[in-house]
Amino acid sequence: TTASERIEDEGFEVDIRRAQNRAAVDVVFRQDPGGTNPGDDVKAEEGSTVVLYVSNGPGERSVPSVEGDPREVAIRKLNEADFRVDVNEQPSSTVGEGFAIRTVPRAGTKLEIGSRVRLFISSGPEQVEVPSVVGQSRTSAESRLEAAGLVAVVNEQESPQPEGRVIGQDPAGGASVAEGTRVTITVSTGQDEVTVPGVVGMSESAARARLTERGFNVQVRRVD
Repeated sequence: TTASERIEDEGFEVDIRRAQNRAAVDVVFRQDPGGTNPGDDVKAEEGSTVVLYVSNGPGERSVPSVEGDPREVAIRKLNEADFRVDVNEQPSSTVGEGFAIRTVPRAGTKLEIGSRVRLFISSGPEQVEVPSVVGQSRTSAESRLEAAGLVAVVNEQESPQPEGRVIGQDPAGGASVAEGTRVTITVSTGQDEVTVPGVVGMSESAARARLTERGFNVQVRRVD
């Protein structure tokens, strides 16, 4: 090498030793004897041996597995493996906020020491807008909620509305919620018909009580 030739020209013997190092391949990263700072000259006995340490490059190492680790732990593991880390946040409905989802390249991949590894950290479930499904059929409402990434929970209730129609929902349409949130829809079962009891000739209070017992709302109109 140029370095060994220069030292030999000065009347010294050269012993070259190769080792892994962050320096580029074939670059001298150390010499013995050597100066305090790179490039410094040093005095030595003429004819003595100068050891040159030449880099074989940094070598390779496997990317460690950090899936499911807290952010700080995942970064520390990658740094301890001598990788540089670029952190990216990504929504996830399965990995809690602040925990590692994956790396690129993935765990187990062999990379040159000092390479960059992208670390994806969960920012929690993605936020979605709840569609308004009141007035729709049960089937249509469930399909729309599922398409929005939500879970439909059905609550049936008797009402004057036609059977199978959605008469209420919680959360309401337009709300912003995490993907996978449960949305309760209230679906009408229709209204059963009952026989109207005869109350002609009864007192007002007795007639009201009898009609109320049968599930009717009572309105009183007085006439001469």
